[in-house]
Amino acid sequence: GGDTAEAILDKAFPVLQATLEEFQSRDEAEEQDFIPPEADLHEALHTELARLLTASWRRAQVDKGKDPISQLTRDMDMPVALVQALANGVAKGRQSGGVDPTAGEQGGGSASNPKAPTAGRLFEVSSHHSTSGDKPPFIDGDDPGKYSSYFVNEYGEQAVYTYEHRTGEATLRMSDAGWETAYAVVEGQVDGLSLTKSEQHWLQACWMATGAFVQRGRSR
Repeated sequence: GGDTAEAILDKAFPVLQATLEEFQSRDEAEEQDFIPPEADLHEALHTELARLLTASWRRAQVDKGKDPISQLTRDMDMPVALVQALANGVAKGRQSGGVDPTAGEQGGGSASNPKAPTAGRLFEVSSHHSTSGDKPPFIDGDDPGKYSSYFVNEYGEQAVYTYEHRTGEATLRMSDAGWETAYAVVEGQVDGLSLTKSEQHWLQACWMATGAFVQRGRSR
């Protein structure tokens, strides 16, 4: 019974389960009957609620979307990220000279690869967010005046952190919050977004590499 309960929590409420496991590993856990402090439980539940609301909002966007990814998501009743990944795989197969499943209908033939890798190219990624009208940002990772970092959380949601060395301005953009909205990052924190634990750790690492590093240098 206990194993089943843990499995359900881990699948349905991963943040809450992680909070419980982290507290139960502490030395003082037994004194508290292995029940975390109320504030920790509230924080975990708040994060879970925000995740569920985000998923509900995304599903509503898919239900209204008229783009091919949204339509296929509805027809196959699959997660958007998975459908997008399958679509990207088909596209890459066509570009690399693989079999085109529609070749028989269109007369066959293979198109040239418009995204052939350039020598020295390190990293490239497309937006997996299918909401129509939401234009993803373009980040030039070679810009010497800017620090950039890309992240995908455990739910397939994408995020981009940028830091302007000249102005000291740090921003965060997330696929599930609308690519076109840039949220200000101050002291490694961002208002207006509910981040998962993994996103919080990633954001803190970005801040340590940029804003916090600069502040330490100035304080010396």
